[in-house]
Amino acid sequence: MPSKKFAPIQWTYGTLITDDPEALAREERSKELYGFAQVERVQRGEEKPPSPARLKADRSRAEAAAALPLKVVGTPTIDLYAREKVTGRARYPVDIYPTGVLYTKVLRSPYPHAKVTRLDTSDAERMPGVRAIVTYADMPRIARPPLTDEPSFAGEGIAAVAAETEGIAEAALRAIKVEYEQLPFVLDPREAAKPGAPLVRSDLRTNHVRDPQFSNKRGDVERGFAQADIVVESKSQTSWEQHVAMEPHSATAMWEADDRLTVWSSTQYAHGMRNGIASALAMPQSKVRVLAEHTGSGWGDKTGLLPYHVYTALLAKKAGRPVRYELNRKDVFVEAGHNYPKYQEIRLGFKRDGTITAMQGVSWVPAGSRGAPGNGDDWESALRVYKIPNVDVQGFSVRTNTVTASPLRSVGEPAGVFSIEILMDQAAEKLNMDPLELRLKNIEEKVDQVTNLPFSSNGLREALERGAEAFGWKQKWQGWNRQRDLTKPQRGVGMACFSFNKGGQSPPMTAIVQIETDGSVRMLTGAADIGGGQATTWSMIVAETLGVPLSQVTISRMDTAAGSDSGGIFGSRGTKSVGMAALRAAQEARKELLQGAAFNLKVKAEELDIADAVVFVKSDPTKKLTFAQAAAAGVVIVDDIPRTAAGTIIGEAKVPPPTGYSQKTFGAGFYEVEVDPGTGNVRVLRVVQAHDVGKAINPLAVENQIHGGIMHAMNKALTEELIYDPSTGVLVNPNLDDYKLHMIDATPAEVRAILVEPIDVIGPYGAKGIGEPANGVGQPSIANAIYDAIGARLTEVPMNPYRVMKAVKAV
Repeated sequence: MPSKKFAPIQWTYGTLITDDPEALAREERSKELYGFAQVERVQRGEEKPPSPARLKADRSRAEAAAALPLKVVGTPTIDLYAREKVTGRARYPVDIYPTGVLYTKVLRSPYPHAKVTRLDTSDAERMPGVRAIVTYADMPRIARPPLTDEPSFAGEGIAAVAAETEGIAEAALRAIKVEYEQLPFVLDPREAAKPGAPLVRSDLRTNHVRDPQFSNKRGDVERGFAQADIVVESKSQTSWEQHVAMEPHSATAMWEADDRLTVWSSTQYAHGMRNGIASALAMPQSKVRVLAEHTGSGWGDKTGLLPYHVYTALLAKKAGRPVRYELNRKDVFVEAGHNYPKYQEIRLGFKRDGTITAMQGVSWVPAGSRGAPGNGDDWESALRVYKIPNVDVQGFSVRTNTVTASPLRSVGEPAGVFSIEILMDQAAEKLNMDPLELRLKNIEEKVDQVTNLPFSSNGLREALERGAEAFGWKQKWQGWNRQRDLTKPQRGVGMACFSFNKGGQSPPMTAIVQIETDGSVRMLTGAADIGGGQATTWSMIVAETLGVPLSQVTISRMDTAAGSDSGGIFGSRGTKSVGMAALRAAQEARKELLQGAAFNLKVKAEELDIADAVVFVKSDPTKKLTFAQAAAAGVVIVDDIPRTAAGTIIGEAKVPPPTGYSQKTFGAGFYEVEVDPGTGNVRVLRVVQAHDVGKAINPLAVENQIHGGIMHAMNKALTEELIYDPSTGVLVNPNLDDYKLHMIDATPAEVRAILVEPIDVIGPYGAKGIGEPANGVGQPSIANAIYDAIGARLTEVPMNPYRVMKAVKAV
C-alpha cells in the first residue's frame, strides 16, 4: 500500500426514510452486498488497508495457490444439469401442480394513485368454483402490503381470488364491485422531488427515499475545473426495463396439518423469501419451507419476499387447499419490479495532454412507489476507473407512482457507465486523441479512490490492451475526421470500459459438505442455481478441494429445509461468496477425512495428500487408501485420543467477509456496428469483450455468461423501453409484442470473450463473479460506434430507429 496520506472520505449514502425495521434490515444487507457498508466502516476507522507485509503475503499465497496443478478448476465443463434442462426433465416451480390445487387471479387498480372507496366481493364469493377471496383487509401490516386500499401504481393488487380454474378466477374478478377516488400522481423523479409535488402515498412524509441523499466529494472541484484546458458536458437518460425472465414469477403454497407452510417459488433467494413470509405471517421460520429445483433466471427481480407470496399463502390457508399463482406476462409487467431509468448530468475537465482534472455531476432515479434504489451504483465506474483528483457528485432517489423499482443485472452501473463513457469519447474528440489512448492514460489500477483500499485484483489495463488487439482497434479506428456518406449504410467502431461493485464477497457465506461412507460427496446449500451454471461451479470447487473427480460431487437442490442460508444469487456473488463457503466447508471435510486416514495409516495428517480420489502418504505414495476407504474409516477425538467412529463426515463453513480490500470487477468492450441513416436501423456486427474474472473456475460457463451479457446489453442499448402514458400513469406496452427484444437473428457474426485472470487475492482459487458485469459496456460502446458511423451523438436509450433518425437530421 502506498504511504501516501489520503484526505478524509467524503461519502454519504443516506438512511432510508422509513420506520419499518424489516426495510431497514434489508437496506443494511444491501449496503454490505454493494460495498457501501465498507465505505462507511472505513470512514469510521473500523477498516483499514492491509499492511505492506500482509499485502505481499496475500498476493504470494494467492499466486502460489493458482500455480498448483489444478485438475477440475479451470477446465471447461458443461453444466452438470444441462441434459435435464434441454430434455425438459428439469423441474421448475411453474411445473408444480399439487393434488387439488386451486388457481389465482388478482384484481388490479387501473389508476396510478387512488383510494378504494367501495369493494364488494359478495357476488364473486357465491360463484360456483370460487373457493377463497382475500382483499387488502386480510393483509398483514407490513412495509409493502401485498394488497392495498391505496394503490400507488397502475396494476397494484386490490383483491385476489382462488378458484378451481383460471377461467373461473377471471370471471370472479369481473364480478367484484369496486369504486375508486382518483388521487394526484407523479411519474418523473425530478418532478416528484419538487416542493409541492403530490405525495406518492398518503403514508409518506416526503417522496425522497433517503435523508440525506447520495453524495461523494474529493479534492476541490472548482480548482480542478480552473486547471482544465477543456470541459465536456453531457446529459443522458436510460429507460424503464423489465427483467423478462424465461420462467415467469410463480408461487404454489400448501399448508400441512400442523400449520407448516411449504412454498414452491421461482426465487433467487429462498431463505430471504422464507424469512419474509415468516415475518409477514408472524410464524417461526422453522415452520416455513421454500424450495425450487431450478429457477429459470431472475436478473434481480426474484430476490426475496414479493406480494404474491403472501396472498397466495393466505388464500391456501383460507381455502384449505394448495393454491397456485403463475403470473402471466402482463401480470409480470405490471406487478413485478422494473429496472429504473436514470437521468444523469456530468461535466469533466481535462488538460491538453488528456489528464482529467475534475468531475461534477448529478443523477436522478425513480424508486417506484415502494422501492429503495440508491445512486451509488450510478457513479460506481466514474468514481473508480479513472484518476480524478477533484470530484463532486450527487444522486437523488425519489418515489414515483410507477411499479416498484427492482435491481436488474448490475442495477444502476450500466446506466452510469453509459454516461461517463460517452463523455470520455467526447473528450477524446475535443483533444483529438484515440479513445483507447485516453482511457489507458487515466485508469487507476492500484487503489480504490473512494475507500483508499487496494483492489483485490485489477485487470483493467490487460482487458483494454488484449481486447483492443483481438478486435483490431488500431486498424479499425479511423480517427475523428473520417469521411461519412449518409446516403448509404455506414460502419463504425466504439469502445468503453468499466468498474462494477458486483462479483465480490458478502455475508452470509455458509455451506455444508458431507462425505458419505462410500466416498460420495454432497454439498448442502440454500443458494439458487438460476441458470448460470452456479451449481456446477460450486461442485468444481468442492471436487478440486477434496481431490476427487467432479462426477463424485452432487449438490442439494435449493431448499430452506435442507441447506444453510448462503445469501441470494444476486450481485454476482455466487462464485466468490457461495464459492468461498464451499471451499472452506470442503477444506473442513478434507481435514476430518485426513484425520481418520492418518489414524489408520499410522502417520500424521499433515503427511497425507489426496489426488484422483486416493489418499496417500506424500513421502511414500504406496501407502494409501481409496477415498471411499478413508471416508469409511473415520475417527473422532475424545480427550485428545483418536477413536474410530464411522459415519458421515461433515465439513461446515460460516465465512466472515474479508477486510482491507476493495473488491471490484473490471472489463472493456469493443463493438462494430452498421447504421442505416435512411431507416435508423442499427445492426451490431462484431463484439469483443475482455473481463477481469480473477480466475475462471469454469471457463465455458464464464464465456457463456459474457455472451449472454452482450446480447442483454444490445437489447438495453437498442430496443428495451417500458413506456408510461404521462396523462394516465398507465404502462402502455406490458407485453412482448410492444416491449421489443432482439431475436436470435440479431446475434453478431462474431462474438468473442477474453478472460483476463490476474488472480483475486481473496477469491476461491483467485476467482470473482462475472454474471452481471458482462452487460456493462454494451450501451456506451454501441453509442460510441454509432457516432463513429454517422457523426450523430445519442445520449438516450434505447437508441431505436426513431432516435437514430432524429439524431441524423440534427447532424
